[in-house]
Amino acid sequence: MSSRIAYHPVFFLALILIGSLLLPSCAFAQRGDWWMDHHDAQHAGRSIFSGPAVPAQKWAYDSGGTIWSHPALAANGTLYFGNNNGTFTALKPDGTPLWQYSMGSAVGSSPAIGKDGTIYVAGTNSSFYALNPDGSLKWRYMMSAGTGSSPSIAADDTIYICAGTSLYALTPNGTLKWQHSFTSSISWSTALGNDGTVYVLPSDHKLYAINPANGSQKWISPAGDFNSPQTIAPDGTIYLGGLVDRKLYALNPADGTVKWSCATDGTISYSPALGADGTIYTGVSGATIVYAINPDGSLRWKYNTQGITVDFSPSVGADGTIYIGSNSPTMLALNADGTSKWIFATSGIIMTPPIIGDNNLLYLGSGSKLYAISNAPPCPVFNLGKSASSTSVLPGTTITYTLTYANIGAASATNVLLTDILPAHLTFLADSASNNGTYNTTTRTVSWTSGAVPDSFVKTLVHLFVKLTCPVCLDNAEHS
Repeated sequence: MSSRIAYHPVFFLALILIGSLLLPSCAFAQRGDWWMDHHDAQHAGRSIFSGPAVPAQKWAYDSGGTIWSHPALAANGTLYFGNNNGTFTALKPDGTPLWQYSMGSAVGSSPAIGKDGTIYVAGTNSSFYALNPDGSLKWRYMMSAGTGSSPSIAADDTIYICAGTSLYALTPNGTLKWQHSFTSSISWSTALGNDGTVYVLPSDHKLYAINPANGSQKWISPAGDFNSPQTIAPDGTIYLGGLVDRKLYALNPADGTVKWSCATDGTISYSPALGADGTIYTGVSGATIVYAINPDGSLRWKYNTQGITVDFSPSVGADGTIYIGSNSPTMLALNADGTSKWIFATSGIIMTPPIIGDNNLLYLGSGSKLYAISNAPPCPVFNLGKSASSTSVLPGTTITYTLTYANIGAASATNVLLTDILPAHLTFLADSASNNGTYNTTTRTVSWTSGAVPDSFVKTLVHLFVKLTCPVCLDNAEHS
């Protein structure tokens, strides 16, 4: 008799849950933990919260257009994001709209939330918007061009946004502090150093350091040919990817010189993320590898995603879990040691880093939908076992089978049905199943209904008696 659940070589044993599971119940806000592009002005991509240990979809909101950038999260759980149809949406924590604002053009910019709750976001129609937390327009600033760049907010509340060939520094009331012009256009977002220095990477692939006081240039990195937004470490080290040489670079904040570089198997086109211990995590364009690189530039580990292309920026939870989207409808979660934790399927490409909220919630844009992923509710988990009184007997001998089951899970279950199917060479002895077990002569199935089985239930034993009818030993018969 073969087994399909308990993997015992001499029987088939199954648990069927035919009832319900008894599961435990699982003024406008200022900015929360994840309040701008890649979490903060340094683009560290690391949350103070942990994501779900086992993922389950809580809700999915269809925005009606492709989501190109990740949301910003307010302290009360409100999510702000735009799409390519020009709709900017505020979602309640339950995934229903609080309000919507028509931007008049596609939104490729991730919003940023000011200390007072003001939401800043750029459109591709040359407008930079400041919206009140109730969805009304606070002010609008006209730039020289549309942009997909995301705003950064400094500690003194200065707002930085790039459009066309210019970097703009704006006050919270929408007036221009200064403007710095470059010789080539700027597509990537700025990152801010711990001293307020503004780092900008135009399309000439050179990194510029700009003085926040007046917009003057501090330096241009002597090493050029960079290709990703920057991530700034707590010690000021600047991390970004190279274009042609496929390296991750670490630059000195004082002058932009190279501290070290680490070779990868593809081009780094998005911001790396930083672990609490300083480990740098990144995916690479056109490859199926996630890298973990030590702060000294040595390789810590690399994870092969088995064909899933991971171009985009990762995010890191407080527990060290690394989350990264892909060019397929797949979200990967990796443990801090580089092993797989889980995979979650969505409806489209995941172009932006997921954001992590409290209560183990993870939010991500995929295609036209914004997903909220929570911890899967606890479930009953059963251990099953079966043993025979003898494994080698003569025909006509009565054999006693002992079946055991235990609920070792964290949730109770009701109406649990335990079944055992007898093979043709065994004859069931009438009324021999203990605990009110019943036998169906058509299906040759012995069944027990145990009712409710609480969580952490230790073990139940049930017995049945059968007689061997074929002239072979039980051990051979059971494996036939």
